Amino acid sequence: QGSGKVQGHLIGGCIDVLEMLKGTEVWPSSDMWKDGILFLETSEDKPEPTYLECWLRNYGAQGILQNINGIVFG
Repeated sequence: QGSGKVQGHLIGGCIDVLEMLKGTEVWPSSDMWKDGILFLETSEDKPEPTYLECWLRNYGAQGILQNINGIVFG
């Protein structure tokens, strides 16, 4: 929403897969999120909205949402 424009590198993917990567060596370091545009999509399993809410809260708790320039949901 909104009419502003943002720029940044893309970081993200399937949120179900990203959840499996948290805490592993392939999870992006905190500086990789800086000025990024987080893009998220769900799998064909279509997780419940409460799962998405918890996952997004976790992104906030990690400081990710404070460091990105925008979010795209697909």
